[in-house]
Amino acid sequence: MNAASSPPSTAVPAQKSARSPASTQVKAGVKCTDQINYSGDSRSNAEINSIGERTGYCPPVR
Repeated sequence: MNAASSPPSTAVPAQKSARSPASTQVKAGVKCTDQINYSGDSRSNAEINSIGERTGYCPPVR
């Protein structure tokens, strides 16, 4: 089988990563840190909230 004839598969995982099942959709006007308890997460509130503003999804707790 010729690898060149296979369809590229890089587009699908890139799309899925933006909507990870572990992420929660941002509620209008509500910061991620007001929706989810991020205690124990090493990131600052500003970093967490900016991810939510940029992607539309609150990041999972790390």
